[in-house]
Amino acid sequence: MRNKIAVSIIVTILVLQPLIVLMGVGAGCTPIEMSSGFTSTQEPGSRLGSGEYTNHVPIIIDETSDFVYQGWPGSGTEINPYTIAGLRIVADLDLVCISIRNTTAHFLIQDCYIEQGSDIAAIHFLNTTHGTIQYTTVNSTGGTSIEMGAIYLYNANNTRVDHTAVYAYEHMAYYAEYSTSLVSEFSYFESTNYRAMRVVDGESCTIDNCEFYNWNFYCVNIQATNYTTVTNSQIYSDTAVSGLAIFECDFTTITNLYIWAPGDSQGALNIDSADHVDVTSVTIDSCTIGVDILTCTGVSIQDSSVSDAGSDGIVMSNVPFVTLLRCDVTGTIGNGIDITNAPNATIRECTTTDVFGRGLRMSSSDNSTIQLCSFTDVGDHGLYVTTSSDLLVEDITIFESSNMGAFFDSCDRPVLSNLDISYTMDTALEFSNSPNGSIVDTNIMYSDSNGLYSDNGCDYWFFSNLNIQNTDSIGFYLRDAVECDIVNNYIRNTGDNGFRLDMVENLTFTNNQVFDCESDAISISDAWLAYIVDNYIQDCDYGLAMDTSDNATIMNMDIIDVVYIGMNLYDMAYPIISNIEISAGYRGIEMGYLYLGIFDNIAIEGAGIHMNAGSVPLTYFDHTFTGVTVNGLDVYYGKHLEDVSIAGNTYGQIILVNCTNFNVTGGSFDYCSTAVHVLFSEQVLLRDMSSSHNTYGAYVVYSDNVSIINFDVYGKLNAMNIYASYSDDFEIIDSTLTRATGTGGHGIYLNYCAVVDIISCDISYSGKAIYAYWTGNVTMVDLDIRHMESYGVHAWGDACDYLILENSSIYNVTRGVYSDQGQYWTIRGNTISHCPAAGLEFGGSNGDFGLIESNIIESNRDGIYISSSDEYVIANNTIRWNWRYGIYIAGSTNTEVMYNIIAFSGTDDGIDDRVGNFWDDGVSLGNSWSDFTPPAPYNVDGNTQDRYPQVYAPTTPIVDHPMDLWYAEFSTGNEIIWQPIDDSLGSWTVNIDGAFWASDAWDFSGTIVVNVDELSYGQHILDIIIYDVDMNSVADTVYIHVFDGDAPEISGPANTLAFVDGTGQTLTWAVYDLHPGQYEVLVDDAVAASGTWTAGTVTASIDGLTAGIRVVQMWIYDLDSNYAMDTVLVQVIDDNTVPTIDHPDDLEIMEGTAGNKIVWSPTDDYPDTFTVTYNGSAFVSASWGGSRITVVVDGLAPGVHRFSITVYDGSGNSASDQVDVTVIAVEVTTTPPPPVDVGLLLIVGAIAGTIVVVVIAIYVLKKRS
Repeated sequence: MRNKIAVSIIVTILVLQPLIVLMGVGAGCTPIEMSSGFTSTQEPGSRLGSGEYTNHVPIIIDETSDFVYQGWPGSGTEINPYTIAGLRIVADLDLVCISIRNTTAHFLIQDCYIEQGSDIAAIHFLNTTHGTIQYTTVNSTGGTSIEMGAIYLYNANNTRVDHTAVYAYEHMAYYAEYSTSLVSEFSYFESTNYRAMRVVDGESCTIDNCEFYNWNFYCVNIQATNYTTVTNSQIYSDTAVSGLAIFECDFTTITNLYIWAPGDSQGALNIDSADHVDVTSVTIDSCTIGVDILTCTGVSIQDSSVSDAGSDGIVMSNVPFVTLLRCDVTGTIGNGIDITNAPNATIRECTTTDVFGRGLRMSSSDNSTIQLCSFTDVGDHGLYVTTSSDLLVEDITIFESSNMGAFFDSCDRPVLSNLDISYTMDTALEFSNSPNGSIVDTNIMYSDSNGLYSDNGCDYWFFSNLNIQNTDSIGFYLRDAVECDIVNNYIRNTGDNGFRLDMVENLTFTNNQVFDCESDAISISDAWLAYIVDNYIQDCDYGLAMDTSDNATIMNMDIIDVVYIGMNLYDMAYPIISNIEISAGYRGIEMGYLYLGIFDNIAIEGAGIHMNAGSVPLTYFDHTFTGVTVNGLDVYYGKHLEDVSIAGNTYGQIILVNCTNFNVTGGSFDYCSTAVHVLFSEQVLLRDMSSSHNTYGAYVVYSDNVSIINFDVYGKLNAMNIYASYSDDFEIIDSTLTRATGTGGHGIYLNYCAVVDIISCDISYSGKAIYAYWTGNVTMVDLDIRHMESYGVHAWGDACDYLILENSSIYNVTRGVYSDQGQYWTIRGNTISHCPAAGLEFGGSNGDFGLIESNIIESNRDGIYISSSDEYVIANNTIRWNWRYGIYIAGSTNTEVMYNIIAFSGTDDGIDDRVGNFWDDGVSLGNSWSDFTPPAPYNVDGNTQDRYPQVYAPTTPIVDHPMDLWYAEFSTGNEIIWQPIDDSLGSWTVNIDGAFWASDAWDFSGTIVVNVDELSYGQHILDIIIYDVDMNSVADTVYIHVFDGDAPEISGPANTLAFVDGTGQTLTWAVYDLHPGQYEVLVDDAVAASGTWTAGTVTASIDGLTAGIRVVQMWIYDLDSNYAMDTVLVQVIDDNTVPTIDHPDDLEIMEGTAGNKIVWSPTDDYPDTFTVTYNGSAFVSASWGGSRITVVVDGLAPGVHRFSITVYDGSGNSASDQVDVTVIAVEVTTTPPPPVDVGLLLIVGAIAGTIVVVVIAIYVLKKRS
C-alpha cells in the first residue's frame, strides 16, 4: 500500500515537473552577499553553476533500503555514504524536497539546489543518525508556518551541515528537535521573518564558521541542548528579539562570535537557565542589550565586547559564580554592565566607555570580586553596588562620570584597594550602610562634589593611603560610624573641609596630611574617644575644628600656615592636646565650653590662643597649661590668683581667670590673637602695654573694676581693640587705639556693661570708635576720634542711658555720635566735624532727655539730627558750614533750641516739623543766624520761629577747616578750598612745611583756593593765615599726604627646574619702584621668605623644596601698599640617581706628538657641572649639558700624568673617573726652545647639548741628554 502511494506521488510530480523547472533557481528569495568571516576558502552553497544541475523531483527516503531501491550511490557507511548530489529540486505542492527518515545509514546531500515554495520543509530528516548536507543551497520561499524549517531535523542525530547556504522567508532556516551531536560549519543561514536557526531538546550542538541573518524573532535559538558550541561565526539580526539565544543549555561554549543586532528587543546574546557556559571573544555591535544572562550558574565571559547598545551592555541576573574577564562595553544608552543576584561573581579587566547609564551596576552579589576594571565617560555612576557583602574591589579606574564615581550601599565587609577615580560630577566615592570595610591605596582627583563620603552605619572601617585632590566640596566625609581607623591619607585642594568626621565614636586618626583646603582641614564633631595623632596640615583656611567630642587625644600635630584658625575646640570635656605646632594668621587655638583641658608643649607662631567667654561659666576655663608658647614666649595662664603683679614683657600672651587684685605692667604683644584675657576677675590693672595685629588687645568678660591705662593697640581687619562684656566699673585711660578696620572693627566694644570711663584716649582709622550695646553710665572725656569708616560713638539699646561725651574731638567719621533709645545723654564742649551723615544723631522713641551744649559742629552733612527723641536741650553750640542742615528736628516734643550760632548751612540752617514751635528761651534770647536780616522774628522753616534772633556777622576773620588732603604723587589738580568770613577781608598767606607757598589779596569770590601740586612724597603741613583789612587774623592747618599711586614693576624668570637635594638654587626678579617697601616670597601660597627691597633685583632661594610642581610667587609692595606679583613654576625633582661615567683606557703617547686626547661620555637626566684635576691640582670647573667631555693632552713632559674628572647633576649626585697618561721621551739633539712656565692655556666649557673640549697645552723645558 505504501509503495502505491509513493508511486502516485511520483507520477503527480512528473506531470508537474515542467512547471516546477520553469520556476528557476532561488525564485522568491535572493541570497544575501556573504560577509568575510569564514576561515574556509569555499563560500557556503552549491559549487555548481546554474547549468550544471540535474533537475529532479522531490526525494523521499523512508528507510535505508530506499537508498538502494532509488539507486543512490554509496553503501551507507561513514567512508562511503549514500550520496544525493548535483540536483535541482524545486517544489511548492506541500512536498518536502528531500525527506529522509528512519535510517541509521550514513548519507550525504551535496552540491544541490533545493527550493521549497510551500509551507513545509525543503529538507527533512526524521529518525536519522548520520546525515550530512554539504555544499548545498536551500531556498525556502513560501508558506506561513513559522514552526517549520527550511532544514528540519527531528531525532536526526549526528547531522552535519557543511558549506551550505540556507534562505528562508516565513520558516526557520534551520530547525532541529530532539537531535544530538549536530554540527553546522562554514554555512550561511538566513530567515527573513523568523529564526535563522533553532535547536531544541537535543545534546551536543556545534556551530562553527557560520553566518546567520534574521529580521524577526530570534536569529539563533538553542534550547535544552547541553554541550552546545558556537565558534568563529557571525550573526546579523535586525528588528528581532535576540541574536543568539541559549536557553537551558548546560556546558555551552561560545567563541569568536560577532553579533550585529541593532533592533533586537532582548540581548544580542541571550543566555537563560544554562549552567557552565563559557563565552570567549564575542563582539556585539549595534544592539538593544548586548549580553543578557538570566538564572545561570558558572558562566564565564571573556575577551568580549559590546558597542552601541540602545539599553544596557551586559546584563546578568541570578548568575552565581559568573566570571567576566577582559570585556569591553562602549556607547550604551543604559548601564555598561548590570549584575543582579550574582554571588561569587568575578569581574576582572573589564572596561566601559561612553555609557549613558552606570559603568557597572551590581546588586545582591555577595563574595564577588571586581578587579582591574575601568569605567570611563559614564553618564551616571561609574560603579554602583548595593546589598553585596564580602566584596573585593581593587585596581579600578573611573574617569569622567556625570554622577558619582563609585557608590556602595548595604555592602558588608567590602575590601577596596587601588582605585583611581577622577573627574566626577558628584561625589567620587560614597558608602552607606556598609560596615566592616577597608579601602587603601586609592587616588581621587577632580570631583565636582565630595571626594569620599561615608554615611550611616559604616562602622569598623579602615581607610589608608588615600590620595584625594581637587574636590569642589569635602575631600573625605565620614558620618555616623563606630571604631574607624583613618591612617596615612593625603588630601590637597578642596573647596570645603579636607576631612569631615561627624558622629564617629572611638575614632583613630593618625598620620594624615592635608593641604590647601578652603575650609577646615579637619573637622570632627560628636567623636567620643577620638585619638588624633601624628597629623599634618598646611596652607588651609582653617586647621582642626573639633566639637562635642569628649575624651579626645590630640598629639604630635603640625598645623602650618593656615589663614584663619589653627585649632578650634568647642564643647569638649577632658581633652588632651600635646606636642602641637601651629602657625596661623588669625588665631592659633580658639576654645569655648572646654572642660578640664590639658595643654602641653604647644608652640604657636603668628597667632595665639583665644578663649571664647560669651555666656560660658567659669568651670569651662579651669585648664592645665605646661610648655605653651606664643611667638616663642611663654603663655601666662593665671587662674584663681590674688594680689599678684607680673611684668608682661616676658610673655607672648596673658590669660587671667578668676584673679583678684592682679597687676600687669609692660609687654608688647604682637600677632597673638588676643593680647590679654581677663575672665571672671576683679580689680585688675593693665598698664603700659601694647598690642598689634590682634583681634583683641584686651578681652574682658565677667570682670569688674578693671583698669586699662596707657594701652596702645594697633588692630587689624574686624578687630575689637578693647572688648568688655558683662563687666562693670571699667575704665580706659590714656590709650591709643587704631586700625581696627572693616565693618566689624571697633576701637572699643562694650557689651552689657555699666559705669565705664573712657578718658584721654585717641581712637583712629577703624570701623567704629566706640560701640556701647545695652551699656549705660559711660563717661567719655578728652577723646580724639578721627577717620572712622562708620560711627564715632554708637549706642544701641534701652540700657544705653547716662552717657557723657565731653571735651572731645570727632573728625571724619560717618556719624559723629549716634544713639538709638538712650536717655539722659550729655554732649558738651566737643568739636565734631566732617561727618558725611551727621555730626550728632539721636533717634528712637525712648531716646529722651538729652543735653547738647557748647559744642563746635562744623562741615558735616547735618549738624544735629534728632528724630522721635523728646526733651532735648540744644544750647550754646556753634553750628557752621554744614552741607545740608544745621539742626534737623522731626517727631520730637519739648526740645529746646537756644543760644546757638547757626550759620552757613548748605540747604537750611534749621528744620523743625513741629508747628508753632519757638527756638528761643521765651524771654529775650534766641540764636545767632548768618542769614538773619532784622527785624525779628526769624522764620526758621515756616513752622518754627526764633522770636529773639541775633545777626551772626563776624567782624574778625573766621574760616572753616577743610579735610586733610591725600593725593597721588605727580597727579595734578590737587586743591584745598577755604570759606573765610569777615566784614572786611584783606589777604592771605600759605606756608607749607614752614616755607612760603602762596599768597594773595582777597578777591571777593567767597573762597580761597590753593593748588598744592608737585609736593614731594610724604606728609606735609600747610598753614594758612587770613587777614582782614584791620590785620585781624585767623589761622588753619591742613595735613597733606602725598602717596605713591603707581604699582611697582616686576619682571621674573622663566619656569625652571630645581632639585630636592640641590644647593645654591635661586630665582631672581628685576624690580622697580620709587618707594620700595616689603617683599614676600610665597611657595604654594605659604610665605617662604620676606624682607625689604630696593630697585634693581630681588633674589629668593628655592633650596629645600619638596618634589613636585611648586608655585613660587614674588610679591613686592611699595610704602603705600601698592603691589606687583610674578609667578614662576618650579618643577622640583627628587633625583637620587648618580650620573654614569665610562672609563677610557689609559694612554701611552710619544713626546711631541699631536692629536692625543681623553674622551669621557658621562650621562645623567639632569646634568649640571663638571670638574677636572691635573695631577691632583684643580684645573677647571664648568657647566655640563650632558654631552661628551674631551681633554686634549698634547705637549705634556715625559712621565706619568693623572687626569681626574667628577661630573655632578642638579641634585649634587656625582660620579668620578681618572685616566693616566704616560709620555715616552724622545731624544732631541737640537737646541731646546726658551723655557716657558707651565700653563693651562685653553678651556672650553660646555653648555647644554654641545661637546665639552678641554685643551691642555703644557710646555716644559727639556734637558739635553
